Amino acid sequence: MAYLNLSAFEDKSQEYQTKIFDLFIQYMPIWLNDLQIHFDNKDWKQLANTAHTIKPNILLFGIEALRGDIVDIETIARERTNLDNLDALIKKTIDIGLLAVEELKSIMK
Repeated sequence: MAYLNLSAFEDKSQEYQTKIFDLFIQYMPIWLNDLQIHFDNKDWKQLANTAHTIKPNILLFGIEALRGDIVDIETIARERTNLDNLDALIKKTIDIGLLAVEELKSIMK
């Protein structure tokens, strides 16, 4: 299943695309790992901050399956409400986020 929509990059130079794609591949797994760490530590402020960092990347790379979920993670963590929903949201975000990274790696080959 394709998770990425790279239409935002169609009019960009190959050099720009490569640079941005490399950054996504490098940092997205780190940020996703940070989501899990902050959740496990119940560090809601850092969890919200990490979700906020991830959000524009999900939008830029057109990962529609996570568009609402990353906003929900940020909101729930900031407001500290519905915390019981976070586990499933974070698991889904990590799973799909890592699949998107692998998809981008295969596109770049």
